[in-house]
Amino acid sequence: EAVGVMQLQILFQELTRLAPGFTFPSSAKSLPASEARQNVCGKIIKELWSSDPDGFPMPKGCFYDESLTGKTYKEYNILFSGRNGLRATTQYQIVMDAKAFEVVNAVKPQNGILQLWSLDDIYQNPFGVIEFGPAWPDRTVRAGASGSDSRFNQVDGFKICADGAAE
Repeated sequence: EAVGVMQLQILFQELTRLAPGFTFPSSAKSLPASEARQNVCGKIIKELWSSDPDGFPMPKGCFYDESLTGKTYKEYNILFSGRNGLRATTQYQIVMDAKAFEVVNAVKPQNGILQLWSLDDIYQNPFGVIEFGPAWPDRTVRAGASGSDSRFNQVDGFKICADGAAE
């Protein structure tokens, strides 16, 4: 547990395979750490869970960089107040919106398509990595229905049936 402000960094590394399902206005493609805000966390994160009896630590604020200027990844960061960060031997789950894309003959990238970095005190030790975790999909991504694929039955449209009366 970091004594100072701890950071959890989420990097979408392979944007042709997995991309954030949310976006910020084009006029605000990045927000620096000095301007991190809690309401930004609500735009990035949908749900949090922790095995800790006290629950998931309350984020102090979030910041991001979606600019792609000089890089090929998008970065989202969650800050935690001092002594209120992620703890060792604790499970955490974060739900975010994302778009997965079908890739034919895809090679599993060594560094993952998503990376999670828990970083030590961002002021006293800004490059101190506590833990690093690359992530990959746990199943093959297949093309789904799109707006042009779905359609109603040409004769009946659709029917609402009572339980057990499905046709």
